[in-house]
Amino acid sequence: MITATPSNESMSTSSSRRKHGHPNWAVVAAVAVVVVAIMLALTARHDTPKLNIDRGAFRMPTPPVDAKYSGGNTLASIIWLGVVALVGFGLAIRDFARSRLPLAMFVTISAPMIIFPEVFVDVMGAVWYPLSESDNVFTILGRQMGTFIIAGWFGFGSLFMYTIYKVFERGLSTRGIWLAFLAAGIGSIVFEEILQNLGGMYLYYGNQPLIVLWKLPWWWMPCNAGGVFLAAAIAYRLRDSLRGWRGLAMLVITPASMGGVYGFIALPSWIVVNGKYNWWVTQLGGVATLVLGVVCVALIIRLVLNRDPWDLSGDAPQRVPAQDYVPGTVK
Repeated sequence: MITATPSNESMSTSSSRRKHGHPNWAVVAAVAVVVVAIMLALTARHDTPKLNIDRGAFRMPTPPVDAKYSGGNTLASIIWLGVVALVGFGLAIRDFARSRLPLAMFVTISAPMIIFPEVFVDVMGAVWYPLSESDNVFTILGRQMGTFIIAGWFGFGSLFMYTIYKVFERGLSTRGIWLAFLAAGIGSIVFEEILQNLGGMYLYYGNQPLIVLWKLPWWWMPCNAGGVFLAAAIAYRLRDSLRGWRGLAMLVITPASMGGVYGFIALPSWIVVNGKYNWWVTQLGGVATLVLGVVCVALIIRLVLNRDPWDLSGDAPQRVPAQDYVPGTVK
């Protein structure tokens, strides 16, 4: 009887993949299917949202303009989000005191600039802020934006952009980088579920997919986490070029990063949010955004950080001094 044995080449390839920390894709696919199935099952608990479609020229869901503003909840949220923001900024100040390098500080203080792309993604993603004559910082595209959204992005953005930047700076493994992105995503869910359940500050309308727990549509999670992830990655990649006051460029890089990530991954969800689709098509749009979010982060790890995104045990590439920099290497 002839027994087939694996060739040396196939054994070497398998061993090499295990050595370099690549995942077992069959296991990854199985876990992904289970996770998506659980998310869909949890989403199915909620009633289908009632859509108020504009019957005029646009034929899109209309915002709930009669939603009530809560000054008390807004003030309480500004306070606790401000405390979170000061934690991130305080850690960055501590870094500056030790290293005399201000880039981490500029990374954290750039977070409130996300309020500008926020207006545009809110229009496309169907988010409404109840109107208040006393709380109106600026208006773009007819959307009134108050002090809460500034505190919100300063809190979430500064803390997680700082954390992700430090993960890059300390040269943690690629597994650590993925975990940092996951932590930002989980943080986004926690922050928003708290704010949504308090009420009176902002709400989602339209045909929102993947409302998994209580009120947050989870397709927003990879968009927000991916935006701060990209901004931190660019800051790290350009850290030699952003020395000193040049770090103020983060005030432009951060909102551009957020807008870029939304543009790359949010389109499937934007389509279903702004239309009247059946339940399965609606959820498919949300799942597509989640999948594109993973693709987006993998591309950031590959193209910005110059790492193999699937080599989970991989370390940071060797840093090349500025004077010895050659195009195509990490600087």
